[in-house]
Amino acid sequence: MVTPYDASRRQTRRIMPDPNDNSGDKKRPTPADDATIAAMDTVPEITIWMYPPKKETKRKVLGRTLNIEVATGKVSYAKFAQEYAAKKPTSMMLLQGHCGMWNDDSFRDFAKIAALLKQDGWITLTAAQYAEKIGKK
Repeated sequence: MVTPYDASRRQTRRIMPDPNDNSGDKKRPTPADDATIAAMDTVPEITIWMYPPKKETKRKVLGRTLNIEVATGKVSYAKFAQEYAAKKPTSMMLLQGHCGMWNDDSFRDFAKIAALLKQDGWITLTAAQYAEKIGKK
C-alpha cells in the first residue's frame, strides 16, 4: 500500500531537478499538505513554495499576486488584463500557472499576457530570484 507520505515523497523527488544542472530554477514551489511537508523535509534543496499549510515555518513562502488562470490549467488574457488594470501593481508580481495542462488557446493567452507585461516594462524572475529579491523568509 502506498501511503500519502510515500506518494508525496515520490512526487517531490520526481519534480526536483538535477542539483548539478545549472540551467534554471532548482527550488520549485509545490502544493502542500502534511504528507508533502514530510516529503519535502527529505529534500533540503527545496527551500520555497507558494501554498503551504499555516504551520509551515521551515521554507520561504511566496504568494501569487494576480491569476493568469481562471481555472487550473485554463489561462485567460481577458480576465488577467481586467484584474491587472484594476489592481495596477507597481512592484513585483508573482504569477503561477500549470503550463503542462494548457491547450493552444491557453498558450496564446499566456503569450498575450507576457507581451502586455513586457510592454509595460516588467522583467521575469524565477521563484528563487523573486524570494531573494523580496527577502521573504
